[in-house]
Amino acid sequence: MNKIKRGMNVVGKTKKYLSLMVVIVFALTIMLAGCGGQKTSQSSEGAPAPQTETSQKKVEVVFWHNMKVVTDRQSIEEAVQMFNKEHPNIEVKAVLVPGDETDATKLMTAVAAGEGPDVYYLDRFTVAQRAHAGMLEPLEDYLTQLGTNIDDLKSKFFDFAIEEATYKGKLYALPWDTDARVLYYNKKLFKEAGLDPERPPQTISELDEYANKLTKVQGGKILQIGFIPWRGQGWPYTWGWVFGGKFYDH
Repeated sequence: MNKIKRGMNVVGKTKKYLSLMVVIVFALTIMLAGCGGQKTSQSSEGAPAPQTETSQKKVEVVFWHNMKVVTDRQSIEEAVQMFNKEHPNIEVKAVLVPGDETDATKLMTAVAAGEGPDVYYLDRFTVAQRAHAGMLEPLEDYLTQLGTNIDDLKSKFFDFAIEEATYKGKLYALPWDTDARVLYYNKKLFKEAGLDPERPPQTISELDEYANKLTKVQGGKILQIGFIPWRGQGWPYTWGWVFGGKFYDH
């Protein structure tokens, strides 16, 4: 059986996200069954013969993730172990794949060859790109077969996260975490630069102004940087909007 092209943001902390894994993996089980993962023998009258636990083929679900941090990886592994123990007819195999490979060469190559993972972790803001490329499978039909109230499920997440996991009106992924960006500043350095230590910058223009005042350069060498934007924490995805930019699609 060829691997099905599908993927979603999955499972974070052990017990908290175990129920989410149940929803996801059972949806995948239905997909696999629909592809011949399970077969029903026929009786002489042509009616399906009753199946027992031992007569059903065990379903294997391959899950790629890039959780290299020990604690994160342990949480994933513990959630998988708990799920496998509670569902003996399903075996989830968690595979650690470096982040750059998950989002680039290895993943695309595997999917193109029909050998991609059944479930994989990806950034929410890449869902539309992956769905457009045919690398993801919409989830609604499978969730409905499970008796899942889709509106209720969506309500458990932030609206923006569900919107990012949706492409052309169809849900392709389930979010599992998000975060917020905050500004830290050094009150001592504010005082030295003649800035009010109790009033951090309120706008991007003020941030730019404060950064210039806090920056120290001597003899062509930077002694103190007023602001480090940490390009990797948000990329243009964050900074584009912050500086008044707009994203558009032709």
